[in-house]
Amino acid sequence: MKEHYISIINNLYAACDCDALIISSPSDTLYLTGYTSSDIIIVIDSNSRYIFTDKRYTTELSALLGDVYEIVDGNIGDIYKHLRGLKRIGIDEDISYSQFLLTVNTFNDYTYDGKSDTRLLIPIHSVISKIRAVKSECEIKAIERSQSITDSAFKEIKHYIKRGVSEIEIAARLDYLINSMGARTAFDTIVAFGENTACPHAHPSFRQLKDGEFVTMDFGAKLNGYCSDMTRTLAFGSADAEMRKVYDSVLRANIIGISALRAGKSGCDVDKEARDYLTSCGYGEFFTHSLGHSVGIDIHEEPVLSARNSKPLLSGTVITIEPGVYIPGKFGVRIEDMLKITEEGAYNLTKSSKSLIIIDGN
Repeated sequence: MKEHYISIINNLYAACDCDALIISSPSDTLYLTGYTSSDIIIVIDSNSRYIFTDKRYTTELSALLGDVYEIVDGNIGDIYKHLRGLKRIGIDEDISYSQFLLTVNTFNDYTYDGKSDTRLLIPIHSVISKIRAVKSECEIKAIERSQSITDSAFKEIKHYIKRGVSEIEIAARLDYLINSMGARTAFDTIVAFGENTACPHAHPSFRQLKDGEFVTMDFGAKLNGYCSDMTRTLAFGSADAEMRKVYDSVLRANIIGISALRAGKSGCDVDKEARDYLTSCGYGEFFTHSLGHSVGIDIHEEPVLSARNSKPLLSGTVITIEPGVYIPGKFGVRIEDMLKITEEGAYNLTKSSKSLIIIDGN
């Protein structure tokens, strides 16, 4: 793994065009180290690579990454002493306000907005996001393992969906299933019944399940630092004609979106193909969010599939396709898969069935 981290460090440093980089976002430090902690800061310059931390982590980090970074027991002030004299310093946009003030006060002739003729603080988060968008093979495998746990949890949860169970009980059971398989939840689990399914990000409540209702579950696992994300909508007891029509329309939009995915196509064009189909079905006004988002260390990464992204998609990006129709006061349907973009199209990492499943209410 030494070569892997040195490669991405060198690529990042070259892409930023700075004399030195200060990186403190836990997601970005994880990407550059494989180590999970909110108490490390990475500093990279033309000659050296440092991890600044404290004695709680120095021994472990030295054993894991001592051949990639110099591990330093020091604080943010020690970092700035090391960087004095350099002109262009790239800073992570997730830097805390207190760290930003310390940076400005330490380098009082620096500016954040580019007005200085001599020294600059350069925001580099967008550069890191672009590099992180394309996943390596080991990252893809990590995401696949997380998704495998999510698929397994979905298979098991169907046994617990019964008349009278509450949304919060099903959400808790999903969390338990994911935890019991060695992962943790990638985000707050969403479970909604009946009219609550018309809220895309409904919060689980004590509302109990009744016959003839939809059940929407949006959940994911996080294993070894990488997330998965999927949504499935089931029916309990029965599904009437309107419910089936909406479900079939959303499923078809999901398939259209997946078919449209390929490297070189823009995010807005993929979004438009699925959105246009739902509009033709009469549901355009009820599709109230973007078609999808990238997934990796964070559950929401760049790029996105929306009208605001006209940039070409890159091979190796992992992204969701999640069309939805939400009819206030009635019900909603969302179907979400996670896919790896390739030059030829897309490979679906989500293995759970998308056919309408009707849980027997008897």
